[in-house]
Amino acid sequence: MNYIIIDPVNNITTSNIIYWIMLLEESWQEIQLKLNFDLYRNCN
Repeated sequence: MNYIIIDPVNNITTSNIIYWIMLLEESWQEIQLKLNFDLYRNCN
């Protein structure tokens, strides 16, 4: 039985999760950059 279920709710949820993960990854990179910069500045 091969059939595709088109479920708008699941599609929306999945894309929302992907969107949030992308946002979190971006902000995490910024946080890491800032942390690294602060560490570097404190060491020197």
